[in-house]
Amino acid sequence: MFTKFIHQNARLPTMLLVLLALGSCGGNKPKTRSSTPLKKESILRLELHQVPNETSQTGFLGKEMSTLAEALDAIRNEGNDPKAKAMLLQVGDMEGAWGRAWEIAAAITRFKKAKLRPVHCHFNNTDNLGYWFMAKSCDHIQMTPGGTLNLVGVATQVLYFKDLLDSVGVRADLLQVGNFKGAADPFVQNDMPEEVRQTLSGLLDDMHGQLTEGIAQGRHLEPKQVAAILEKGPFDRKTALEHGLVDDVGFEGAALSRLKKKSSTSRSRVIELQPKTSTPDLWEIISMLSDDQETLGPEGPRVGLVYLDGEITDSEEESLSGGNAGPFIEAVLRMANDKNVRALVLRIDSPGGSALASDRMWHAVRVAAKKKPVVASIGDMAASGGYYVASAADTILVCPSSIVGSIGVVGGKVALHGLLEKVGIHPVSIQRGQQALWSSMVAPFSDSEREILTGIMQRTYIRFLSRIKAVRTFTEEELSQRAQGRIFSGSRAVALRLADQMGDLHAAIALARQRGGLPEDRVDPGELEVWPSPLKGLEKMVKQLSGGASSQSPMLSASRSAFAAQWEQTVEPALGFATRLQHEPFMVQLPFVLSIQ
Repeated sequence: MFTKFIHQNARLPTMLLVLLALGSCGGNKPKTRSSTPLKKESILRLELHQVPNETSQTGFLGKEMSTLAEALDAIRNEGNDPKAKAMLLQVGDMEGAWGRAWEIAAAITRFKKAKLRPVHCHFNNTDNLGYWFMAKSCDHIQMTPGGTLNLVGVATQVLYFKDLLDSVGVRADLLQVGNFKGAADPFVQNDMPEEVRQTLSGLLDDMHGQLTEGIAQGRHLEPKQVAAILEKGPFDRKTALEHGLVDDVGFEGAALSRLKKKSSTSRSRVIELQPKTSTPDLWEIISMLSDDQETLGPEGPRVGLVYLDGEITDSEEESLSGGNAGPFIEAVLRMANDKNVRALVLRIDSPGGSALASDRMWHAVRVAAKKKPVVASIGDMAASGGYYVASAADTILVCPSSIVGSIGVVGGKVALHGLLEKVGIHPVSIQRGQQALWSSMVAPFSDSEREILTGIMQRTYIRFLSRIKAVRTFTEEELSQRAQGRIFSGSRAVALRLADQMGDLHAAIALARQRGGLPEDRVDPGELEVWPSPLKGLEKMVKQLSGGASSQSPMLSASRSAFAAQWEQTVEPALGFATRLQHEPFMVQLPFVLSIQ
């Protein structure tokens, strides 16, 4: 095994290969750190400098950062300890992860209500969502002296590229089905069409309402007061105190001392969510790289938890996020045929993607739903293809601020003929068949090609609608009013019956257990079969060194420049979308990267 590995990874440092060999020999390994009962009454400390991801993310030397589900489990398990008397949260920017933040806030609220325990918050800098989270979760909010509260109201931005493309001789020949879809607009318009402005405005109205109402409830203010305060942000320590947004100013040590006094507790313990940043010792490295530790999954009656996190692609390759159709389908059907898997939960956070892949995945979920209960749990987003797959479930749970909908189709290509002429490239084509070069990047569509593709896209859209109607009872008119590319908040989606009820992942698993005939008094992580399963140590290292795994550490996230962040959220996704159209010309995908800050 290692000979093959060395040949395939010849650029790895020699020392690393030595460690790999040592790790393969076994030997004494350090014990894995696990949550142990508190010996004495203590305060739990939780650092949320970034919101945990839905699926596994790998940090330095393969150390995994906690997923959202693991974070929720940690909060619940630590909070169930009778010696846990209070909690101190250190909160940073939450960067638009509205659904995941709502779920963590719900877990903190359960901790508070269980034994009327105090929860205090401290922050250095935070944004709209971070402050909303604290207002919902915390009895007392403290701000560091030099901090900034970026509480200014919600907004989103869309970049339009038509003039830029014209200037370099590139033509985006894109089509779309759904008046509100808007996916093609950034490439073919210089301004936002009224239909898109209308649907985005409705979404922002809902999010702004949830922001103001959540803050008003938590800070004992009227929503109108909060709306007026938002007009005066951002805030420093002076103005935040003046408007009653924080209770006092001080450093984190003072916040901990205050809570110790409040709870009559002298000890504290950190709830570990992120890997430690200290350099690992030899045995830790060996342990991480060893593949001889077989992880055994649950074998008895259980719930299956399947993740669809990120873009949907029509690929048969294994994926860390569950977005590739082939492995997703295989996992869903395997669990559907396993009699010990009594129910399925689909955890979805996806902007959509391939229309073909979305339809294949929808079908697999429907096959499973005919054999056992299937519950869809939507985190930040289930848009377009993401909702396509979610609609196959028996029941859909959403967070109030989840982004739901975008039922429509976009397709086409980006033609480079003008750019090629500008740089002196002259393509010559020979074809047999009128549409033989329809997918070529050299020229835009001919009239006959555009007519054919429009027909295919219309039929794709009709199939999308029929898939939804197969499970959810809508008339043609009702579904049309919810489709055409419109997007909604989770709360609006429930009102429109695109989703069934509010609820976090915890609630979705509990509902699946109930419907699967499993005990409802607890949700034991050991009775969950999770897919995709975590990578082993050696696999993590290979992924990390080959650039195949995401490793966005808190340090890296914090150090990104504003320009780099804007580029990543706007330009890169647009370029990626244009590239993917060359491989698959029909997409059921959110119109653009929608980040509401």
